[in-house]
Amino acid sequence: MSDDRLPADVWVHAQLRRWNSEGFPAVLLRRGDAHGGAIILKIVAADETCRILTQTRDSDGNPAWMQALQGQAANPADAEAYVGRALQRDPDLWVIEIEDRRGLWSFDGKVLK
Repeated sequence: MSDDRLPADVWVHAQLRRWNSEGFPAVLLRRGDAHGGAIILKIVAADETCRILTQTRDSDGNPAWMQALQGQAANPADAEAYVGRALQRDPDLWVIEIEDRRGLWSFDGKVLK
């Protein structure tokens, strides 16, 4: 069975370029496995609260995102603690931080409820 998924490093670097060019500063906080590492997005708002999205798959195997921390904005310490626990479980994770100071960043992926 072949796996036609885009390698994680290609997706991450393309998204970093895209988000930065659209005016949403994005930085790679942690590099994961180049081929199969999952991705965590940490979105930082103007009030310094953070939302966390974790990469997953839907019931059909398609890429999707799950809101961490019950989908609520968290203070930076709680967000960092969540990311730290996730890294303990999966050391191959990629972690990206995106600044959304104006509250305008939108995600074009499927977010599971």
